[in-house]
Amino acid sequence: MSGHASASNSKPPEVPRLTDICIKVLARHRSLLGDIGWIESDHVRRVLAGGIRSELEAVEDGTLAGSARDLTWYTWHLWHNIYCSQFRAPTEDELMPLPGDQPVDYAPPKVYFVPG
Repeated sequence: MSGHASASNSKPPEVPRLTDICIKVLARHRSLLGDIGWIESDHVRRVLAGGIRSELEAVEDGTLAGSARDLTWYTWHLWHNIYCSQFRAPTEDELMPLPGDQPVDYAPPKVYFVPG
């Protein structure tokens, strides 16, 4: 009897949100992506996180050509991480300002890893 009581008290597994499933699938197939101009800005980082140089280049170029959307403001931290992992962290004097005006929907990344 006590087995039934503990089983009924256990929570059912949480069902993932459809958005989260879609982002995971897109991230898994990141190397096949081109124009992602249709993806909401807050999801772009999640899709591209962990991408390598060729993937970021293909997505940025494909999105600019296909949707005329510049992803620079949304991918700068990813490029920064790639640069730091291959060379070193740039000094303040070496950092160039991001081009154009800050997009209305832009928010700085909450957390990003910068290799030391």
